[in-house]
Amino acid sequence: MKTTSKIGIAIGSVALAGSLAFGASAFAAGNGPGPGGTGTTGTVAHLTVQQKCDKQDQIAQRVATLKNRVSTRQTALQARLTKAQAAGNTAATDRIQARLDRIDTLNQRIDTRYGTYQTWVAAHCDAATATG
Repeated sequence: MKTTSKIGIAIGSVALAGSLAFGASAFAAGNGPGPGGTGTTGTVAHLTVQQKCDKQDQIAQRVATLKNRVSTRQTALQARLTKAQAAGNTAATDRIQARLDRIDTLNQRIDTRYGTYQTWVAAHCDAATATG
């Protein structure tokens, strides 16, 4: 057998062994109990309806904090946009306007998700509190 064939076989076998070892370790890492105790790494255990209802105040506080941060950022960007427009810097104006558009989209997503959550709370939490 030629030396080049032997080297090719050796390199191929090392690559195969390495990929098998990497795959086996990734597979083994995914089978232990994760933080949620569901048997997979990185997942969170599902909360009961009562636990979700108990977190209403925490969620409302998080939404208020997030809305405050978004509003602060939006105000700062509006000031920068006005300054860039006054200076006639169209490139900066376009970039800042794109950021403001993303913030508007984010704000709409927050409102939509929180509205969906409030609808869910109205439908589930009164019944859970009465039975729980």
